[in-house]
Amino acid sequence: MTELSRAEVVAIAAEAVRLYAATETLVAETLGENQRAARQSLTTPEILDVRQVAEILRCDADTAAKRLNNGDLPGLKFSHSWIIPASVFYERLAEMAKEEAAKRRQITLEEAEARRRLSTATTLPPPVAADVAPKRRGRQRFRPPGF
Repeated sequence: MTELSRAEVVAIAAEAVRLYAATETLVAETLGENQRAARQSLTTPEILDVRQVAEILRCDADTAAKRLNNGDLPGLKFSHSWIIPASVFYERLAEMAKEEAAKRRQITLEEAEARRRLSTATTLPPPVAADVAPKRRGRQRFRPPGF
């Protein structure tokens, strides 16, 4: 995957904004203002910001920003804010859910194997001899012979 320079990202974003404005103008001319407002309320946004991601994940905006910064979630850092394509975000959420489920499944299998090994192990530790007194700690008291 190649990294884009800042100028290329700005050019791509500007082109996207231009295309979006052209599309909106065409929709407004074709459908009229009332139908356009109804259409917007039914569709989900194509680009999310950190606040919207935090609402979807039901977490704080700082937590969402940290996950974006760490690379756990996909997004573009544009100036001082994040731009997150909705389709890529939802795909990554699905991947993360599958990874987490696989980890839980692996842990469950390992626990079952460990329990099986413990239940089949019949060797017990050797018994402690009864005539051996346990070690005493600290300074030993004087005991006269015969005690």
